Amino acid sequence: MNTHRANTYDLIVAAELEDKGRSAIETLIYALFIVIAVISIFSAAAQSVVMPSRVAAKECKAQYCA
Repeated sequence: MNTHRANTYDLIVAAELEDKGRSAIETLIYALFIVIAVISIFSAAAQSVVMPSRVAAKECKAQYCA
């Protein structure tokens, strides 16, 4: 039979130890999300967009142009 009863202080200390470990992991995960978001924004901004010109559209044959 378990005769040990946890008092309030023991429960608070145990909860704070769990929170410290969890908060470190959460901070790491949030920082990783931010880094991934910044990288994806910069990669999207670095891609060039090719816009067809009017001259190219006039010279294009109907079978090859959309």
